[in-house]
Amino acid sequence: MEEQLSGRGVEFASSLQLGDTLLSMDPGLMRRALINIFDNACHALQVEGKGEYINNARLHVKSHIGLSRVEITVSDNGAGISESELPHVFEPLFSTKSFGLGLGMSIVHQIMKQHGGNVEVQSEVGKGTNITLWLPLSLIL
Repeated sequence: MEEQLSGRGVEFASSLQLGDTLLSMDPGLMRRALINIFDNACHALQVEGKGEYINNARLHVKSHIGLSRVEITVSDNGAGISESELPHVFEPLFSTKSFGLGLGMSIVHQIMKQHGGNVEVQSEVGKGTNITLWLPLSLIL
C-alpha cells in the first residue's frame, strides 16, 4: 500500500500489532478484502474528477487483538459517506462513485462473513471514514 502512495502527497502510516499471531483464514480472500478497502480509501482521498489527492491526505492502517477479536482498521480523511448512504454500502451494485461496478464493499462483507467475522463502517462527510475488518479470536491457530 505504501508503495502505491509514495510520492503522491498522501501521509501513510501503519501500526500493525498482531505479532506472531497466526489466523486460520484464506490469505487470498483477505488480501482481496484489504485491497478493496484500500482502493476505496484512495479514491475518497482524491479531488473529484481531477485524479490528484486532496491537501493533507491521510491513510492509516492499524491492527490489534481485542478481547474477542482481531481487528484491522483502515482510516482516511477523505470525503466520507453520508448518513443516508451508509446503510447501503454493502449492497451489490451500490456506489457513490461515477465509475466501477459497486461490488467492492459487498465482496468485502461476504469475505468477512465467510471467515466468521464482519466489517464495520464509521464515516462522517467531510471528515473521512474508518473501516474495521474483524475476525473472532477463535480463528487463532
